[in-house]
Amino acid sequence: MAKAREMLGAKVARWLGVAEIKGSPALRRFGALLALGHVITFVFWTASKDLPGLLAQRPHAAICWSFFEDCWRLRPIPRALIHWALIVYCVLAVLGTLLFLGHRVWRRSTDWAYAALVAMNLLKMAIFVLDYRLMGNYHYMLFIVSFAYLFWPNKALVCRYLIVGFYISAGSLKLNPEWLSGAALLRPPFLTGWLGDMSLAYVVILELLLVLGLLSTNPIILFATLAQFAIFHIYSWHIVGYFYPCIMFCLLGIFPLCFIDKLDGDRSPGMRLLRLRLPRSTWLLLGLYAAAQIAPLLFPGDVALTGEGRIFALNMLDAKSECSLLLVTKEGNVHTEHAALRPGLGVRIRCDPLVYFNTAQGLCRELGPGGDLDLSLVSRRETDTFYQPVLSVTDFCSKKLTYDTWFHNGWMDP
Repeated sequence: MAKAREMLGAKVARWLGVAEIKGSPALRRFGALLALGHVITFVFWTASKDLPGLLAQRPHAAICWSFFEDCWRLRPIPRALIHWALIVYCVLAVLGTLLFLGHRVWRRSTDWAYAALVAMNLLKMAIFVLDYRLMGNYHYMLFIVSFAYLFWPNKALVCRYLIVGFYISAGSLKLNPEWLSGAALLRPPFLTGWLGDMSLAYVVILELLLVLGLLSTNPIILFATLAQFAIFHIYSWHIVGYFYPCIMFCLLGIFPLCFIDKLDGDRSPGMRLLRLRLPRSTWLLLGLYAAAQIAPLLFPGDVALTGEGRIFALNMLDAKSECSLLLVTKEGNVHTEHAALRPGLGVRIRCDPLVYFNTAQGLCRELGPGGDLDLSLVSRRETDTFYQPVLSVTDFCSKKLTYDTWFHNGWMDP
């Protein structure tokens, strides 16, 4: 019986890929870096997001994801419950980090570390889907790489190609006047003038072309490319804050780890710059990721302003948008204007129509029977001269609109 259980456990471990992680020091250490990314997420959430306060708001204040429009029904969530969820999340992340590093001390530590990484991702996702204001590229990338690490074969290979794909996607979104002129930057950079312009163009070249050096088996090319990305993320610290660079350092750790662990096989003088003969499973996941990045292009209008389709892809700050809102509530003969934008929103979503769709839905629930409202939102990129209509809906409550994640919303102006 014990032998049968052991054989079943071995089969499950092989199917999930735990055996692959156990057999590779590089993958175990990378698992520790992924878990460390969750520790950093905990610090970020507790230091700057006030999750208990955010999720304890009244139902009308909820900003729901388009795929979970009824998240407001869960509000308010008790503050104590969120506090305990964050504590459990932090404990799982710290334990997972230590267990991934403790393989030599305790043979079963990798099994428990794997389980902890699954649990912390599930708990983070459960918190993450409760409010759209928690969105961010740093979460998107950590979720995707963690999924590939936990459940996909050829983990070292697919994770590296996915991370390179992240940079290529980010670079392609920067091919616009907002980035190249510096208008999209959150804060004034240290480098200004022609030197600043050159640095912005260099980042695009780095992310679109030079990034392929991360896949090289040549140590000079690999570590020279890593050094450039390290400098880029250290420099970006004063513009985007500490969270994004720290997550990227955790993800980039797989490249030197795999090189040191010799997961690329022979390193003869004929070292490759790029490996194209990949397993079918790797091509499949890369294809799914690429399709997700293309999804926003299938929607009409400027998706940097409408936000449609962006849920599937990287949400880089490719356009620093400006907007003006006019919301008029109607209760009998009393019409009240609400012209202020939602406070405390990140730059990426402060003009997102989904935010004001949720705002309007919340007001409709507050108004009750007989009440209604008109909603109008105009937006523009910072480098544009004129605003363009994004939302213009009269009698919003009566129309009982829903937000379609997969297709263009006809009530939105493209």
